[in-house]
Amino acid sequence: MTNRPGLALGDIAAALVSGEGLATHCRTASYFSAFLGSLGCVSWQWPWREAWRRKPALLLAAPYSLAALVSTWRLILLFFARHQAAYATHPDPPNLFVEAYVRVSDEAPGWWWSSQLLTWVTVACPMAYLEAQRRRLPPRLALAYVTTAFLGAVSLALPPLLAHLLLLEPQGVKGGTNARRDAAVEVTWAVCLASAALSIVALPATVDGPRWAYITALLLLHVVLALPFGLACSLKQSDERALEPRRARAAFLSLAAFCLGAHALSSAAALRQLLLRQPGASVPSLAWALLAATWRNDCQASISIDAVLSTAAGVAYTIARRPRFGAALLALSPLISPAASLALFAAAEERRHELIAARRAHVD
Repeated sequence: MTNRPGLALGDIAAALVSGEGLATHCRTASYFSAFLGSLGCVSWQWPWREAWRRKPALLLAAPYSLAALVSTWRLILLFFARHQAAYATHPDPPNLFVEAYVRVSDEAPGWWWSSQLLTWVTVACPMAYLEAQRRRLPPRLALAYVTTAFLGAVSLALPPLLAHLLLLEPQGVKGGTNARRDAAVEVTWAVCLASAALSIVALPATVDGPRWAYITALLLLHVVLALPFGLACSLKQSDERALEPRRARAAFLSLAAFCLGAHALSSAAALRQLLLRQPGASVPSLAWALLAATWRNDCQASISIDAVLSTAAGVAYTIARRPRFGAALLALSPLISPAASLALFAAAEERRHELIAARRAHVD
């Protein structure tokens, strides 16, 4: 277990303003301005009164997110301070952002936990997009939630987003009439999801080089899933769907297959590395070693906490929407991964909406 020093504000401040040249400081200022701005937007526009009046239990999303913010960012700030102390006199220190992800993808047991979060958010983003559109959540607010998730923590932003969606009622679904718009959104999502999936595969494969490939995959993963939300801000809201349920269901089933495959590969790699370290180890010993990988360094602990808290929020959402089906997927999650379970839930929801639309068309 890593020996962690106390959290010294001076060291953290020094880490945040470290770097040479104006460009470095502008990047840091832009990052935190976007993060804090989106977080403020989400906090201001969350339906506090509506939740208190109709579903007070959803107010628990606020302390849950606050706990996620404190637990994840405390470790991130510790990493900033440790990084600054280690490279204070180094002529060419590694990039802070890149180094943080290197530490969560350079070892198979640690990557097992990291991949749980990355695959989960790859499913959660299109699911949230469709539900936000169906329930008429303003596109700019949906983008603020996603921006907060990628710049802050997934478990900071997604629980209040899912709670917000639970408060909104579907506003009705009509068949799309703007073929050009529908095609643009569909192609955008297909390209973004494929890019995210390739980036997840590329991170552990390129962590030892080439570095340009690793950085490209890392940047793509933190930008590409937000692009459709940005595109939605430029489109007029209407009663028409931008993604037809049948096609959306096929996309979620494809995501489920990808997540299952990624889970199998990361599990096999982690097991192989653990067995090399502990030949002939028992199942409980291997399970404990996998759990111990979550605290091998500050960055790994932060992303592992984020993965667990995000998964728990997703489980609560699926059970709130469909109790029996959500509980069944919860039981399957250790085998097929939480991300694959969430994708199957989203596919089932799209099938349900497809049947509802068919019945309405028949009645009309």
